[in-house]
Amino acid sequence: MGGNVGSQTATYVVRGLATGEIGDADEGATIRGEITVGALLGLFYGAVVGGLAGLLFHARHGWRFGAVVGFAMAVSMFVASALAAVTPLVLRRFKVDPATAAGPMITTATDLLSNAFYFTLASWLLLGS
Repeated sequence: MGGNVGSQTATYVVRGLATGEIGDADEGATIRGEITVGALLGLFYGAVVGGLAGLLFHARHGWRFGAVVGFAMAVSMFVASALAAVTPLVLRRFKVDPATAAGPMITTATDLLSNAFYFTLASWLLLGS
């Protein structure tokens, strides 16, 4: 889900840059808006998926399993939206075409950070008990 949010956010920002809808004065508002949307989506989907995981696997793994899945999903979507909002703007500053470089960079960074967070959280909550 983080990858989907990141791709959509990057597409929105890159399109805005290409059409002139996002100028230098709009960068802060764009970043805040996209991070807010990513956080809200993360909270919603994290709660839903975490709740379902908790209900389905509570007998086997306890409440911690649903918490790990839900919280990791929420963080993944938040991080993806933040990276995807900022990366095209940074690339443009370095005179790199955001349309060609943003997607692979965001996908890779989101995957690495999301998996690292998920496994760290899972280790703390599931193995540390």
